Amino acid sequence: MKGIRPLTATDNCRRDIARDLLADLRRLDRQVKDNEAQMRDALAPSRTNLTSLPGLGTVLAAKVLGHIGDISRFPTEHHFASYVGNAPLGWRRCSRLTVPRMLFIATSGPAALIPFVVT
Repeated sequence: MKGIRPLTATDNCRRDIARDLLADLRRLDRQVKDNEAQMRDALAPSRTNLTSLPGLGTVLAAKVLGHIGDISRFPTEHHFASYVGNAPLGWRRCSRLTVPRMLFIATSGPAALIPFVVT
């Protein structure tokens, strides 16, 4: 920005607008970094390993934990799967095989968590 020399009043106005937009971007970038640091600090007491999953960063881990709450309220992983809508709804036997086959997975959990459990 320092090397730009406006020739007209319009160019001067454009430079000022660009300078203001750049300052806004820098301010927003600092706010995002501060927000992520605050979320990391808030996630630390939960000792979660959600952020080790590919594609699940600090923001999404905080969102998931915010909706789920205390995981110890679920006695088993099956209860948790049922809560988030990832439990099988039915089974059927194949005609020639004796191995049960899952029909489909429920997608009726909390609306905010459905994108995480349905792939």
